[in-house]
Amino acid sequence: MRKTTKLTLFATALFTAMAFTACSDDDDNDTDPGENVLVLTFEDKDFKGGIDNYWTSLVDNPEYNGPLLYTDAASYKFSDDGNTGLKYDGFIDAGYGAAFWSGGYAISNYWSETYEGLGYDRQLTVSTTPNPGPGADGSDNFMIVNSWRSTLEDANSGYTATKPLYIDGAEFEPRYVYATNTSYVLDALHNGSGAAVPATENSWFRLYAEGVKADGSKEYAYIELCTGTDIEQEWVKFDLTPLGKVKELYFFVMGSDDLCGSFGLNTPGYAAVDNLAIKK
Repeated sequence: MRKTTKLTLFATALFTAMAFTACSDDDDNDTDPGENVLVLTFEDKDFKGGIDNYWTSLVDNPEYNGPLLYTDAASYKFSDDGNTGLKYDGFIDAGYGAAFWSGGYAISNYWSETYEGLGYDRQLTVSTTPNPGPGADGSDNFMIVNSWRSTLEDANSGYTATKPLYIDGAEFEPRYVYATNTSYVLDALHNGSGAAVPATENSWFRLYAEGVKADGSKEYAYIELCTGTDIEQEWVKFDLTPLGKVKELYFFVMGSDDLCGSFGLNTPGYAAVDNLAIKK
């Protein structure tokens, strides 16, 4: 059973304090019917901003080196108008132009029955069991996270920093999100890929959530997407309630030392997320 863990880190403190809590990913006690919990599903039918096929129009074709994420990437952004209100302002220019290669979030609906042999050119693909679609709850669309860090608190340590998910002028409480490994990551963790070595009994690969509060302090939570050779291929629920009330939300991955090299993480720094729930 996957576990969700909370870490607390105050960016301005001289001493870093860590606190840990855990709960199972299948607990559903975070959606009290009396709460104003809204869910970003990335599905066209749920978009309330008055634009047809809004989320699907953000899926690049081809999925690697396509026009949306690379050629015209400076204009790639999204906003969940009329619903959660969450916004994403696009990619950071790390010196090579603003594009997905520098890290960030991208909408996808790519699926493959197998992960075997899939590489960087299939960076937006998942290999979940479709029900009927590949997303959480059988939906069509989901979001790919391309961001990794070498250290927890340094957003630039992995060279794939992202802009945050945020709401204009408002704080919000992340409640949960569903997460899984991408096909590219699955192939690397099972079989090795380039500099990446297969996972061993000592390996771990985690998706982290970072919540930045109004005073600049930060809260962290993570979910295991690989523990030893137990490698997640299906959607699992990631409890975000330990983050509390935040003004910015980030996602990124980290891996154990054996999955890293001299320059950081060798395993591809990707994950997939879907059905992001928040309380306003």
